[in-house]
Amino acid sequence: MHQYSQPISECTIDMKSIKNEIELEPLTIAKLLLSNGLVELVNLIVAILLCRFTSMKEAGDFSTRTYFTAAALVPFCLGLFFNTERCGCVVDSSGSIDENNIVERQFPVAIIYHLIVTGCYWFMKMGMDSCNMNLAAVTKLQQQLASKNSRKRK
Repeated sequence: MHQYSQPISECTIDMKSIKNEIELEPLTIAKLLLSNGLVELVNLIVAILLCRFTSMKEAGDFSTRTYFTAAALVPFCLGLFFNTERCGCVVDSSGSIDENNIVERQFPVAIIYHLIVTGCYWFMKMGMDSCNMNLAAVTKLQQQLASKNSRKRK
């Protein structure tokens, strides 16, 4: 949420500074705010989806809808991040970006969160698969020993 507030506040400050020179319509302002904060909005959606995935009562797997959607949004979020290097809405009279007012965009933390969740769930899945395989081997051994004992008694 904090990362989402940075580009919105930067854009709002920039629009207030040029309000005397240019009259902006409310729809244009909404478009500017949305386009300037799109990286952070996708970042927020990924974080919410991962929170839902990790808070499921039963352990989810990588084919769960929430995880799959979050994983699909990660490349989109990274592409937006690398293609929009600035925060703010200041443009000069020629329509180009005002180089004096560029603010660095922060790296989307939901991407790091996604990597951590994926790594943890992958290791947990490997451990659970190993436990299930060992349990099946012990159960099979127990059945074999029980059948040998029943043959000896006859």
